[in-house]
Amino acid sequence: MHGLPGAGKTCSRHLLLNEDPPSSTDSTSIACPAVKATRISVDDKNKKWERVEVKDLYNQLASHLKEVPNETELEQEKDEAPLDLTDIFDSSDEDESDDETDDQPTEIKPIEKKPVKIKQTEINPTETEVVKEVLSVHETGKSKKFSTNWVYFIDSGGQPAYRELLPLFTRAAALNIITIDLTKGLDEKCEFQYRISQNTSPINTELKYSNRDIIHSTIASEAMLNPIEIPYVTESDMPKHSHYLILGTRKELISEEKLKEMNKSLIEYKVNKKVIPHNKRQDSIIFPVDTLLPAGSKEREEASIELCTAISNCGVEMTIVLPIRLLTFEISLQIEAKKKKRSFLTKEEVIEIGKSLQLDKKSDIDVALQYLHNVTIILYFHEVLPTIIFVDPKPILDVFSRLIAITYVDHNKLHLIANPTPSPDERRSLIDFGLFKEGLLKVIGKQIFSKDFQPSHMITLLRHLHIIAKVENRKEGTSELFRSVSARLARSISSCLTTVSMNLNARSLIAQELHDEMINGRDIDSKKAPKLVNAIQSRLNADTNPESYLNEVCSALKDVGEEPITDIVNQLEKSATD
Repeated sequence: MHGLPGAGKTCSRHLLLNEDPPSSTDSTSIACPAVKATRISVDDKNKKWERVEVKDLYNQLASHLKEVPNETELEQEKDEAPLDLTDIFDSSDEDESDDETDDQPTEIKPIEKKPVKIKQTEINPTETEVVKEVLSVHETGKSKKFSTNWVYFIDSGGQPAYRELLPLFTRAAALNIITIDLTKGLDEKCEFQYRISQNTSPINTELKYSNRDIIHSTIASEAMLNPIEIPYVTESDMPKHSHYLILGTRKELISEEKLKEMNKSLIEYKVNKKVIPHNKRQDSIIFPVDTLLPAGSKEREEASIELCTAISNCGVEMTIVLPIRLLTFEISLQIEAKKKKRSFLTKEEVIEIGKSLQLDKKSDIDVALQYLHNVTIILYFHEVLPTIIFVDPKPILDVFSRLIAITYVDHNKLHLIANPTPSPDERRSLIDFGLFKEGLLKVIGKQIFSKDFQPSHMITLLRHLHIIAKVENRKEGTSELFRSVSARLARSISSCLTTVSMNLNARSLIAQELHDEMINGRDIDSKKAPKLVNAIQSRLNADTNPESYLNEVCSALKDVGEEPITDIVNQLEKSATD
């Protein structure tokens, strides 16, 4: 589930589960660094979705130990052996073949009703707690089976760092629910804020998103994803691509006419096969919901059923033939990480956990981790970080969030992010040019890093994900010099944008389409000016002779004859000469 802070993602999840709305709904736009995952059991027969906690997984596993044959059942003589826990946690999915051939008669006889004997395998102190818990549940006789139709629900939290790392968490998503607050319209910008140690800082304008931006960027992000193969899923069971559903919250606060206008503005998505419309015949793209219906009311229950049914009817599920031991393996990783008060485990620790579940082969461990990496929030990048398994992505998001935050928090709050605080030169380099050294990561992540997870690991990971690139033998180039004045330049040209665009277009320094937008576009000039400056920046980044191009741009800007613009150009030319 995607959406801006305060869009109603958490409230929507509560509605899906027919749970009471959160006690506090005054959502501040906070860049929360958490990505939360909820496992949900889907009971289509009773139109009910139910949260599955760890204790419920114990019940599910214990239920496999309760199946006792009755008197009328016939059983082959060879099956009278007592039930062993290894039957549940066996590392092999293959049935053992009998020595007898198929054409030999097998003696069968009625069996007496006897209690099933549980041969408890010896559990040593280092063995996983999952087996102990399952046995405990079995002995109490309170096990419970859930539907095996499950939803693995990931709530993004909406923070900017998550937007940058989006492909990590959407690579296997069969359905992406894009949540928008209908009262904000499609084009109102959301002001992100970053909170740390109870202090809130606004995020600069470049990190603002509107509902339309979120819809577009979420759908466009799929273009960055490479096809993946998920263990235990056949190719025929895999959806050909992700699907998208646009969920509009707070429908009770807007008129039908306003909702109709928003749907009309999104009509382009009607022909997009990836987007599932609310009602295609009525040109309705948005699924409108009231997530704050009174707790326990009939209206809330009906709204929950309607939303669950709509999502179930999307038909975008995949079938996973999942060995039971893999479920116990995932739970065990979570328990061990929590016990160690860490968000990650080392490969050695994971191997030990695997052994206790009879995942003895390295290949078994690798396949299990690859599956968890692809379909859960557990991350394992064996190509570049083979010794680290992130059971929770929190350390990655925490460090990356703090790195971004340095560029926009007030100077008097820098110590909350990094102590000692970065030098003025370090901060300027990060803000103006997007450059930083490993030492800065070491400072901002000192509470997260350890001997097993170091700053160099974080840099390796970010480079692997193509989020950062290594810069060697750096000199301040033409593109970086222009970037350092781009914000001031955008503000200065907004008052005479038509003249600026005409001068640049006359020298073929900008595309004709961009010039037309500057002259005839619907946005106000203060919004169009940054787009023009960004286009110049992009051309500088790609031009084979950026110095010559920048000289032409400077000449065209000087010809405008506005003093503020001329001052900026003079400073730029002086810096280039120096």
